[in-house]
Amino acid sequence: MHSVSMRWMMPSVPRPSMHTGPHCQRYELPPRMRSSNTNTTMIHSTTADINERAPEQQNPPNQSSRASNRLLERRISNFLINSLGRLTTTEENIVCTICQEEIKLEKNIAILSCNHIYHVGCIKNWLMIKNECAVCRAQAIPDENV
Repeated sequence: MHSVSMRWMMPSVPRPSMHTGPHCQRYELPPRMRSSNTNTTMIHSTTADINERAPEQQNPPNQSSRASNRLLERRISNFLINSLGRLTTTEENIVCTICQEEIKLEKNIAILSCNHIYHVGCIKNWLMIKNECAVCRAQAIPDENV
């Protein structure tokens, strides 16, 4: 077993540091990590410590989650096919809210049911994360399609 001096580490009472703001505090290690000597701590990793981690931290995404993502992507693509349009207005400076770039005339665009306009690639990536309009937060794809 190795031991390390704790004199330079976390104080026993939470207090602001001169290197942090008043809202930041340092805390003492939990009791299971301390040895009988208050100035040392045991450095170890046990199976119990590993098992306490959240499951998503232990294992990489499995095949079912990848398949689920592919299914979601396919559903979003099918939805967007039905919402494709072309920008034919002479209005200038129409900007995609997601990428903040101008939407050019005659480019493929996606129009959500709330009538907000996006680049197809931008809204597809957005909908993989959130099923809502990036502008008004209205539901983008009805539940039966997601």
